Amino acid sequence: MAKYNDIVVTNNGLDMIAESETAKPLIFTKIQLGDGQLTEVDDIKQFTALKHPCMIGVIHDIETGTAHGQATIVSIVDNSTLDKGFFAREVGVFAKVGTDGTEKLYAYTNGGNYVDYMPDKTTPVSENKVVITLVTANAGNIQAIIDKSKIYATRQEVEDDFNTHNVDPNAHANIIKKMQDVIAKLDTVYEKQQNLYKDIFHIGATYISFDKTNPGTWMTGTTWELTGQGRTIVGAGTADSGNAYVAGAKGGSETNTLAIENMPPHSFKGTTDKSGSHTHTGTTSTNGNHTHTGTTSINGDHYHLEINASSVGFNNAQHNLDASSYIAAQTNSSRGEAYALLKTSATANVGKSNTTGNHNHTFTTNEAGNHNHTFTTATSGDHTHTFTTETLGAGKAINNMQPYIVTYIWRRIA
Repeated sequence: MAKYNDIVVTNNGLDMIAESETAKPLIFTKIQLGDGQLTEVDDIKQFTALKHPCMIGVIHDIETGTAHGQATIVSIVDNSTLDKGFFAREVGVFAKVGTDGTEKLYAYTNGGNYVDYMPDKTTPVSENKVVITLVTANAGNIQAIIDKSKIYATRQEVEDDFNTHNVDPNAHANIIKKMQDVIAKLDTVYEKQQNLYKDIFHIGATYISFDKTNPGTWMTGTTWELTGQGRTIVGAGTADSGNAYVAGAKGGSETNTLAIENMPPHSFKGTTDKSGSHTHTGTTSTNGNHTHTGTTSINGDHYHLEINASSVGFNNAQHNLDASSYIAAQTNSSRGEAYALLKTSATANVGKSNTTGNHNHTFTTNEAGNHNHTFTTATSGDHTHTFTTETLGAGKAINNMQPYIVTYIWRRIA
């Protein structure tokens, strides 16, 4: 607790006391707190201001009947506008004589190092009461300037007022009547509020909230049910696509597996099976018939058939060649040279000539006659190939859901 020295009336204060003994009143205007330190050479009676003022306190109350020639000033100090904290060493009281007088330092005291710290506005002080008793001598009219907009009641003052009020038997009569009137009005407002809820949220209306509390608990007389769990909202009516949507209908799914018709055009690569070997048959076209000409070589020894018929007569009878027949040359003027089979009991001499003159013939065709062949295969031999593609894809369902936020959707049903 702070300990201040006795308050000293300055020379200006003494002059104001003397002046106030006339018709003009002595008016206390304010108090001021500062953190200035006194020195040995300081003369408080000569002070006209605090050494280092820090804040102003408004006068809350003044009492002049405590003792003859004295006045008690009460101030409640507020730090709501104080930017910098300080130690409240200095206390100064200011006053003036008459309403048109000049405000001057009336009295001063300093607590040195035995004072309290006043914090800045970041640490609000709800109550700091300063009580100062001053010598006013023979001042006949003592007043104070009290700013009622900045008057603070102390905790004790509030408790005293409550105690006085509570023991007064007539203190609450008007309050009770007013409270009854207020309650009646609140009942009317509540009833209108409930009817308003029912008008706004008619049957079939929805109420969306992040609070899971059933609206029927506070909209008296209404019944609600949760609806649309896990579903988004789609406006009823006909969409731009032409699809019609009826209120209350459900559709869509969280996931979907693509069908072939939903896939973009694409191709596969792979290899065929090795089985399926086969042949083709056919006939060439008859077009392109031709002949070849050439000459043989003169080389090539060979055998000739030799028949000896010198001892046989001609016989025109035809016989089969057997042991009793032979072949003989004959000349007929109508037929020319020919050979005939003759019948005789003689033995014909038929055989091979000697080997002298045996030879081979080499034949070279003419280059003329080059040609092409048209070949048509038979239609038989149709077959198929087994083709295996690479395996791609797992058939996993895709997510159809758009970005969403989850709320509770209530629908009024009664």
